[in-house]
Amino acid sequence: MGRALKAAEDPIVQYDPELGWRNFPGKTVAQMTPFIGPVQINRNGFRGSVDYETQKPANKFRIAALGDSFTFGMVPNAQTIPAKLEALSPKLEVINMGTCAYGVDQMYLLYRSTAVNFDADLTILSVIGGDLQRVFMHKWLSGHGRPQFSLSNGELKLSNVPVPVPKSYNNIQHAFSPGRTKTYMTLMIMEILRLQMIKRKPEGLPLKFLLLNLKLMRKFDLEKGNNILVRGEIITGIP
Repeated sequence: MGRALKAAEDPIVQYDPELGWRNFPGKTVAQMTPFIGPVQINRNGFRGSVDYETQKPANKFRIAALGDSFTFGMVPNAQTIPAKLEALSPKLEVINMGTCAYGVDQMYLLYRSTAVNFDADLTILSVIGGDLQRVFMHKWLSGHGRPQFSLSNGELKLSNVPVPVPKSYNNIQHAFSPGRTKTYMTLMIMEILRLQMIKRKPEGLPLKFLLLNLKLMRKFDLEKGNNILVRGEIITGIP
């Protein structure tokens, strides 16, 4: 995977040559932003204080939860969605593999490289509309580089890997950081306008957008035969 680099500007993630960034293993941050804290990441690089072995305990039903910051949780460990789910039954073990600002493409790459090794009985993929749009971004608004998927003859093609190491970048959740809100909003508006321009082209975003994301999500089902549950605000209407 290459050498992991820590960005001093970001308290919770480190550079990753395939994913762009990933959670920083063993990192605890008392206050990630003025509104979010504390945040703890275990030695596996997953949100929470519990470390996991790849082989699940014999008496547990293990769930791997993949997603963006909604899964990761902008709340204390015990308040995250995966933690709340695990609290429903002593038989459940739910691993929070959510990573801030991830798109469906990065979720798939994390699933392929990491999640499949943790012997999960069920994988939950949680997405929002923004996670689908991120597939078309070569870098995140903070400056973090991203892998790129495209469709070639109906097959997924991965590019921009290794992801270039940025000279510097901001907090992955820098929208809430002091003094950076205006910069974030400007970048967000520019990105929205760019996507709207693509939509206006006859060969533009809608069909390409759906096909690429559908292909990525269906890849989850094909990897090692795991059971996949997709939950999200706009996935319901997609066959």
